[in-house]
Amino acid sequence: MNLTAFLAMLWPLAGAAQAVLTGRNLLAFSPGTTAPPVSSEEAPPAPPAAPSPPRNLGARPSEDSATDSERLVSLLVPARQEASRIGACVSALLAQTHADIEVLVLDDGSDDGTAEAASAAAAGDTRFRLLAGGPPEAGWTGKTWACQQLFEASRGYWICFLEADVLLAPEAIATAVAIAREQGSGLLSWSPRVTPHTPMGAAILPMRPFLLLSSLPLAWAEGLPPAGLAAADSAFLMFTRREYTRAGGHQACASHFSDAVALASAVKAGGGKVVLRDAEGHLTRQTEEAPKALWEQHCRHLFPLSGGHPQAYAAGVAGYAVLHGLPAIAVLLGLLLHWPGLTSAGLLQLAIGVGVRLALALRLKQPLWSPLLHPLASGFMVAAAIASWYVWTRKGLLWKGRPCGGSNQTPPAPEAKAAH
Repeated sequence: MNLTAFLAMLWPLAGAAQAVLTGRNLLAFSPGTTAPPVSSEEAPPAPPAAPSPPRNLGARPSEDSATDSERLVSLLVPARQEASRIGACVSALLAQTHADIEVLVLDDGSDDGTAEAASAAAAGDTRFRLLAGGPPEAGWTGKTWACQQLFEASRGYWICFLEADVLLAPEAIATAVAIAREQGSGLLSWSPRVTPHTPMGAAILPMRPFLLLSSLPLAWAEGLPPAGLAAADSAFLMFTRREYTRAGGHQACASHFSDAVALASAVKAGGGKVVLRDAEGHLTRQTEEAPKALWEQHCRHLFPLSGGHPQAYAAGVAGYAVLHGLPAIAVLLGLLLHWPGLTSAGLLQLAIGVGVRLALALRLKQPLWSPLLHPLASGFMVAAAIASWYVWTRKGLLWKGRPCGGSNQTPPAPEAKAAH
């Protein structure tokens, strides 16, 4: 069997297997619940909360600290240099139909007016509190230290960490609580919808759910062993206080650059269930679509999501390049060199990749023309993945005024082996 015949057989088989995996994941990705959201009027008001206990960084947070009622939800938002987006985020949080909430925003050393924008959006609402974050202590990343401070100031039975660029629909928290109760989840994580506004955004932004759903069986990521095979989206992480503290909270992943994956792995290791779902209309993300912003975001995030395992990361990037980066090149080479087998293999694998992207676009309500840009998006992702490795192991990157990566700041290797 010559090379082109071998490729003609192997490529479509691998692509078809990935398409089947993606289809199965899409079926399991719905956020639906048979339990209706509990009305805020069905439960009595929560009693006054006790203050949080003094911080003890040498031990896990106490499971008994400040559980007002089984209805109070603490919405916790770490924010650094988010003046342009934090106002809309806070307004959406305070508009929740689930009335028993508190909204805590931690200004993590911003100098762009983030604190002022958050306070202006709250407009004196007594459910809102603004915290001034301190610099990270030794052994902590900026994000995990900010989340730790937020948790210590929180009072809720439910603990929900959100990123500052997300927007919640009014019924989102009521729905999330109903789903978490029905599913018995130790961690409920929602993957937000994005609505691209530029061709560049339409090509690149849908790649995040594509990478998740085409590479990782959700059943394994959510509940089946090993615990290290986990996935979660840092945009929305909801726990009960008991499950969060049982998993060790952010103290257990203080030095990790991908706290969502580390927390999901810890929940699984403790016997809890992780539920990762499409947020549908409940959660959307305010996107940055300038080419430079998209490039820097991927350089910042891709390598840490591997858990800092260079071999596993290299294998994943190589596999993705073979399935999605090389088919277009194979078609061109086949035409130039008059190798019909190579041309056919490349065309068939291209069709499979675009078809999978089209299925995701239909299910996740992405622009239906965006799958046509899949070959270009795949080239971008391969280049960004290589650049991300270089940033974290060699060069370093300045992210929101803080240095990240470099040869002396490689992400630590957590247990998680797959991530979102």
